[in-house]
Amino acid sequence: MNEGNQPLFNISEKKPFEFEANGLKYIATPNDFSVKEAGNPARDMRTFSVVDGRSFIEYTKNHITPRTAINIRQSWPQSDKVLAEGIMDDGAPDGVTSWRDHRVNFAPKLTPQFQDWLDKNKQPMSQMEFCEFLDEHSLEIVRPEDDKNAPSSSEIVGFAANLHDVKKVEFKKSVNLNNGRVQISYNEKDDGEGSIMIPRNFYIRLRPVAGYADVVTLYVNLRYRIVESTKIVFILSFRNLDAFFDDLRDKLTAEVVEKARSELKIPVYYC
Repeated sequence: MNEGNQPLFNISEKKPFEFEANGLKYIATPNDFSVKEAGNPARDMRTFSVVDGRSFIEYTKNHITPRTAINIRQSWPQSDKVLAEGIMDDGAPDGVTSWRDHRVNFAPKLTPQFQDWLDKNKQPMSQMEFCEFLDEHSLEIVRPEDDKNAPSSSEIVGFAANLHDVKKVEFKKSVNLNNGRVQISYNEKDDGEGSIMIPRNFYIRLRPVAGYADVVTLYVNLRYRIVESTKIVFILSFRNLDAFFDDLRDKLTAEVVEKARSELKIPVYYC
């Protein structure tokens, strides 16, 4: 350690030599005036990313130190790509600060299908965009056994096909029906009057997280807005999406938290 005004090392030295500063050991080479950290190394600078909880725990177990800790992030996946962060050198005894440079990230990836639906959540879509989206994702639309009134995948496909053919029209009035649909009447320029039936909601079933077999069923609200009597805009929105992600985070991190506390004996923090 450097005491008072004593120099850290003697620059007149000709051979590489070791010195200590701020609790860390360094190697100095006088010939080229270079300084590098000594040790194995004293500062481990790396970040490793995994996509499943078991790999996260295995990596943490293989690189654990007396200063290792895990942070569970509550903002995944809305604003944070990392769900859990393992810091191998999070802190040191007696108030000595660690580098906090060796980390492992648990960053689950959403499936492309689920990400597509999330990207459309509360985003206005034109008539053509909406039809193309439903056609591409029709296989994910289902009718649950406990809601026989919900539209089936074939009904949604038929609705999209009919909607695709509605062009150059003037929308007139809408009627809410008892079966969870809305009937919209219109006048078409060449073919007279017509109507389309719009479901107010439907369900999708898919795997939300890549690498995990769990399948979920989600409730989707469908809203529309008529613009200047000639255009119709559609908006999809998930019901209770925040609660769904709270539950998903808990399920994905349950094994991580349990093994970290009971097996590895390291602290877990929620942030």
